Amino acid sequence: MKITIDLLPETRKEKIRRQKRIRKIIQQQTLFLLPIFMLVGILLAIDFILLIQNDSSDKSYLLEDSQSSRQMLKSYEEIFSEVNQKVSRLDDFQKHHLSWFGAIEDFFDLIPQDIYLKEFSTKENQVLLLGCAKDRAALIDFQNKLENVSCFEQINIPISNLVEKADIDFQMDFYIKNDCLKQEK
Repeated sequence: MKITIDLLPETRKEKIRRQKRIRKIIQQQTLFLLPIFMLVGILLAIDFILLIQNDSSDKSYLLEDSQSSRQMLKSYEEIFSEVNQKVSRLDDFQKHHLSWFGAIEDFFDLIPQDIYLKEFSTKENQVLLLGCAKDRAALIDFQNKLENVSCFEQINIPISNLVEKADIDFQMDFYIKNDCLKQEK
């Protein structure tokens, strides 16, 4: 017969019982989670196998379609290249295009009421005018207004136009600066 003496304090006994319970819970959780982990592993293996099969079928499909796709891609690249060249040419044209609108608008705002234009023509940056002024003062005032605008330069009125005092048929030429022609209003 075996006699056991219980000399452990009560707190120590409680601690031993807790450790036994924890071990039992861990064993049960392990037995519960092990099949789940195995199932997840099997599913991942199946997924990997299906992925490999899908890739191989995609590659075989791509090999069959690659020739027609290459031809289509090449034709699209040619079309894009042509369009890009046209857009580039248009962009260059717009960058170098001279816009006369702002300079001409400034010019017509300067014309006094006593001046009438008969002919207005341009050649490159030069403007040629033929007109009629009621008097010499109006013509000189018009010339001074043009000289005060920074866009206009080399304003030329022949002295023969200033001989008459009234009803002056005149001709005039001047240049418009390139900078003023490139500015948009």
